Amino acid sequence: MRSYSETIGDGTTKTFTIMHGLGTEDVIVALYNDESRLETADPFDVIVDSADAVLIDFGAGLKRAAPDKDSYRVVVHG
Repeated sequence: MRSYSETIGDGTTKTFTIMHGLGTEDVIVALYNDESRLETADPFDVIVDSADAVLIDFGAGLKRAAPDKDSYRVVVHG
């Protein structure tokens, strides 16, 4: 299994495209609070866009604000 990670959040965007480049749609996606990296963030929607990308959506039917700058760490395993 390989992994990819990146920090997301900019204060305005609610949907992020994560270009993980793992070459598979069989992925596990986790989202962590970037300050502590101990607590996972829920709820959020993950859409497998292709074998190399997933979409992280904070706005799908939720009344949540856009994530603050660099506030979440996305980890994709595949």
